[in-house]
Amino acid sequence: MIVALLIVLACAVLNRLRGDDRWMPSWLPGRSLYYVAPAIGTVALFVQPWPVALAFGGGYLFWAVFSWGYLLLHAAGTAAFWDERKPTRLESWLLRLPGRGLPLFARMLFVLPGVALVAWLTGAPLYALSAFAFAAASTAIWLWFLRPLGRLDWLRAEIAIGGLWGLLILGA
Repeated sequence: MIVALLIVLACAVLNRLRGDDRWMPSWLPGRSLYYVAPAIGTVALFVQPWPVALAFGGGYLFWAVFSWGYLLLHAAGTAAFWDERKPTRLESWLLRLPGRGLPLFARMLFVLPGVALVAWLTGAPLYALSAFAFAAASTAIWLWFLRPLGRLDWLRAEIAIGGLWGLLILGA
């Protein structure tokens, strides 16, 4: 039970670190994601065999590497006021989906390749369905915490979604 709690907490903290590069020393190159993804795989090693842990690290990298910031602003209803950058091609394509939550849900489904690989490696094909539960839960979390858009709300959402990664690791 304590190990499970520590895994969820570690993933929550790691996901938050991935969301903000300010913790990184100036001599460390690249995005924080490039350091957090192997750390997620290392956390998974505490309860999973190394091939599954490697799949979690790679799946996390794939899930997080593509941007979704503009989708969050769209879901929050503030994208029209955001002029710092234009949406990426991927975000533009996803924004063609109807509603505020569906583009974000589709983006969160990028967890599917990693989860499908874990399902195959563990011999539990139904585990692949957890990708849809993850996407639904993470979309609900973002929509809940984006209601009043603010720094603290982003922080709590990233922590909560990191906890979901811990649950994915434990559920495999």
